[in-house]
Amino acid sequence: MAKTQANTVSTPEVITGISSIWRVLFHDGIIIFSLLVFVEITLQLFWPYYSHQLSDNEYTGSYPNEVNEQGHRGLPIPVDREAGELRILALGDSVTWGTGVRAEDAWPAQLKEQLRNHLGGTINVINAAVPGSSVDALTKSYQQIWKKYDVEVVVFVATPNMVSRQWIDADAPLPIHKWDTNTSNWSAAAKLRVKANRLIHRFCIPSFLSFNTKYLMYQIGLLTHKMDPVTPYGPMLAYGLAQPDVPLASSDQSWVQFDDAVEHLQEILNQDGVRLICCFLEPRFAIWNTSRDNEKNVPRDRFRVDARQRFMQICRTQNIESVDLVDNLRSTRKMSVDSPDLFNKFDYNHLDYRGHRAVATALATYIESNP
Repeated sequence: MAKTQANTVSTPEVITGISSIWRVLFHDGIIIFSLLVFVEITLQLFWPYYSHQLSDNEYTGSYPNEVNEQGHRGLPIPVDREAGELRILALGDSVTWGTGVRAEDAWPAQLKEQLRNHLGGTINVINAAVPGSSVDALTKSYQQIWKKYDVEVVVFVATPNMVSRQWIDADAPLPIHKWDTNTSNWSAAAKLRVKANRLIHRFCIPSFLSFNTKYLMYQIGLLTHKMDPVTPYGPMLAYGLAQPDVPLASSDQSWVQFDDAVEHLQEILNQDGVRLICCFLEPRFAIWNTSRDNEKNVPRDRFRVDARQRFMQICRTQNIESVDLVDNLRSTRKMSVDSPDLFNKFDYNHLDYRGHRAVATALATYIESNP
């Protein structure tokens, strides 16, 4: 009986303690929520690009993928080329395709507008790039898909990633990158994940935290650029990054395979009387040697291959027309008042719309000067 009485007496004290805890949690929650709102508003006002990082089956950098029924990015065009029309086929990987930018901001679309403004007449540039492709895969895509479009010029923009892809995927079947925009067969869970992901990416804070966490991890060495010896995806193999379990011979062999693949592409196009113009676009960390342009702390001092010079040597040996895109990117930044990055945020591979414009300008200038 005494024990029950003691419990009865202490009950109000327990309730008061619990109420105090809830009040503290509520007040702290209000403070945290207010800070989050303040940070979100600040980011939206001054760094809104953090809210433009959505990538899924329909979006890239929060912009629509816009891949048409013909399989290329942009507006469909007639298969038959009209009289007097200049028709150009753009081949490349995700850099040419335009990861992170609108279809009309990728360099093939900007090249079309620049040539139209300068040359007049009917001009079409087909963006037939395939993200994650090798040279052989692009050659197959030309033979199986784009040859019937009767193009006069092929502009091929290579990247160091493609050297690795040629090493890994040389004998792989033709990869046609398709985005599943029909969600009718998706599970309820899959649809919910997509909707949640799109909602989250309307805010800046998630991408802000993701980017800066990765930045810190690269700076302290928790994230590195070590290659998988079997499947060395990325640009490091092309630069011969010194790594004990990846001999320099692997880099040399990948360049030999890449060289052969470019030669094969040229042979196929020559048979069809199609002009080939080749370019090589290096990552941001290789164009400018600054900490600003090397956010992921790439160990440039461990490079054993000059990828740009290696590619230019391929073009000279095979007598392929080439355009130096790197010099144009450097001059574009140097001549700009605001010294733009020209690449997407925290991305050393993919250009932003101004970077694509610089590429289009270099190509338009070359084509106009060398009709």
